[in-house]
Amino acid sequence: MESDSCACCNRELGNYRFGDLRPGVRAILLGQRSQIAEDDLVGAVCLNRARLKFALEILETDVAEVLAPESDVRRTEAVAEKVAQIEMHASLGEKIADRVAAFGGSWTFIGLFLLAMIVWITMNVVAAKPVDPFPFILLNLMLSSVAALQAPVIMMSQNRVEAKDRRRSESDFQTNIEAEQEVRSLHEKLDYLLATQLRQLLEIQAIQIEMIQELRPAENAK
Repeated sequence: MESDSCACCNRELGNYRFGDLRPGVRAILLGQRSQIAEDDLVGAVCLNRARLKFALEILETDVAEVLAPESDVRRTEAVAEKVAQIEMHASLGEKIADRVAAFGGSWTFIGLFLLAMIVWITMNVVAAKPVDPFPFILLNLMLSSVAALQAPVIMMSQNRVEAKDRRRSESDFQTNIEAEQEVRSLHEKLDYLLATQLRQLLEIQAIQIEMIQELRPAENAK
């Protein structure tokens, strides 16, 4: 290969044909000097600088791709927040129904109800002029009224519980779909990164091999 001045710096001898260099290295050299012909020669110093810059750009590209945010992954509300919206938009009657149903299904209500019945029966049995004598028709009327009112209240509370469960099921289903999409997107990104990094590492390794092969003749000459 003929000796001539370097097409980049015009100071050192050029021993490497520009057209035989790698595309990435040629792009670096063209960035330093816009006009270089295919048959122009490049010196070893300029070539190694371009190789080093090209390798650093490859590594910086890898870091940027790894640290890039996953823009196509959708962010959704938590299931607890969606269920909490039902409580926020509940009417006063629905809140009262929930509290009445919670109290009516507790041992406190059962104990107070039995105590009230015992006191009522005792007072009407002991009193000389009972308000509700045996067979306690007024007590039966009150019990029937309580049962008639308690049933729809409990049904209203159960409907709200079913609405919450349905919202939880819908949220769980949506969360599972989004999780599947996110996992699939992450797999695609990992595959892309592995393929890209492997190709770039091979490119860097090829440049290292070229530099080692160029150093051997110089060592043999010594």
